[in-house]
Amino acid sequence: MMGQMLRGDRTDGAAPLDRRSFLRTAGIVSAIAPLMGIPGGLLAAPAEAAPGGLDSTGRAFASKDPWPATPGYNFAFIADRTGSSVLLPARSGANDASAFLGNTVTWTGSAEGNVAEMVAAFDDALDNDVDGIVCAFSGSSAFNALTATALAAGTPVIAFNSGARAGTGNNALAYIGQDHQGAGAALAQRVLSGRDAPGHVVGLLSTGASWGEQLRFAGAGAAFRRSGARVDKLIVGAGTTTSPATGASTKARDQIFAWWREHQATKPYFFGTGSATSRALAGAMKDTAMVAEGARGAGFDVDVAVLQAVAAGRMDFTLDQQAYLQGFLPVLALFLYNMTGGLVRPASVDTGQHPVTSANVGRYLLHSDSWEGTSSRPLVITPPHRIRP
Repeated sequence: MMGQMLRGDRTDGAAPLDRRSFLRTAGIVSAIAPLMGIPGGLLAAPAEAAPGGLDSTGRAFASKDPWPATPGYNFAFIADRTGSSVLLPARSGANDASAFLGNTVTWTGSAEGNVAEMVAAFDDALDNDVDGIVCAFSGSSAFNALTATALAAGTPVIAFNSGARAGTGNNALAYIGQDHQGAGAALAQRVLSGRDAPGHVVGLLSTGASWGEQLRFAGAGAAFRRSGARVDKLIVGAGTTTSPATGASTKARDQIFAWWREHQATKPYFFGTGSATSRALAGAMKDTAMVAEGARGAGFDVDVAVLQAVAAGRMDFTLDQQAYLQGFLPVLALFLYNMTGGLVRPASVDTGQHPVTSANVGRYLLHSDSWEGTSSRPLVITPPHRIRP
């Protein structure tokens, strides 16, 4: 997957898609301008105004693009799990922003979170003289020197999806992704505010847990402990065999079920800390007697198996980190940085922890699209009549 290009082409094997006109018409740039700290008038053109719209002074301009012609910038994304289903929407976002702006995006990194492979990919990006680097630092300080080298050479660096560990000296210009520790706390608060607040909870972490998983567990654990609950950690293996029904590791599923059997008397509440562990929990809830015996749980991300578990009432909810924005926004930020000569600097954006519950999970399952799911298909979806807080 190293060096795979995302311009107008897809990286998932689907046919190329030209979405420049679609994205412009949809007004995505107008919608995200406030996130970047940019006045909407600088980006948004009124529909059907003159040939192309009005500039920030109210004068008509000939093109619908409100900025001057730019070279085709080349940006590199370095992911810690290049094949992760969570990052498919992020790749769609990077692809869409690239098509919209006329840039090239290279998606590299490691399939299994190998830091040495990611460092090598970062080094390659520098050798290729890219115009910006977006990297999932995963809490590692191994990228500090490379980030310093990039900045010294005038190459902007943004952290995405999983940022740098605080206080370790990484000077990336911004982080665009979920506040993982805050999201963990949000999960706990939602559980505690519901029916029958648990006195015993267990957080599920994968073997070789990512920095994001660790932060979510820390945030949730602290909130649960403040309520007086007992908090345990269960490391579940990745395994090699998957359940045909859920796609979850049967080894992880069986570990969860065995742990439930051993601690059933305390009625523990389970929470996944990432996509894989949440999928494993969904598998255990579906394939075993846990639900019938009173087990409850929640998780993270919008894996189809997890969404189905929420829809069926086997899991209470899952939290969506809106990975699409984690691909789209860094490309836009790097484009603006380069076009303005560094005057418009990247801004950190928390992409959130939107709760997916029985009340709204149907909207996630109804469509097959590239915004939240695993499809390469872009759709224009009718917004809800009422926005739930």
